[in-house]
Amino acid sequence: MPDAGIAVSDQARAAQEEADAVYRPSVLLAFREVEDQLAALCILDDEAAIERRAIDAAQRSLMQATNRYRGGIASYLEVTSAQSAALANERTAVDILTRRMNASVDASLCWRSTLRSCVLCRTRRRPATTTPISSRRRLPARR
Repeated sequence: MPDAGIAVSDQARAAQEEADAVYRPSVLLAFREVEDQLAALCILDDEAAIERRAIDAAQRSLMQATNRYRGGIASYLEVTSAQSAALANERTAVDILTRRMNASVDASLCWRSTLRSCVLCRTRRRPATTTPISSRRRLPARR
């Protein structure tokens, strides 16, 4: 009969190795997705800072064009061009903000998925209990 115990043990070990082989790539993929989203957030933060400077420059240009128009030095076409440039920069900033929010949500979802996978990993690898069921401590009944 000892041979049967060894066969069951080998079978259980093979099943565990198979489960690990399937599980490991999914965890690595989840971590890579989180890393990609965090990298995207860093890049978008840099883009937002650059766009903020572009908006400030466009606002200054608009103020100068307006002052020149009021002083009679420039035509209203220069003012509308400056307004158009300022609006385009503001729209780009809103687009970057939207992309940052989406990347933040995606990173959060990827991280939650990764943590869920790690919890499954820990529960899967928990050692089997050797205590018989009958001798385990029972919880009091709810009232």
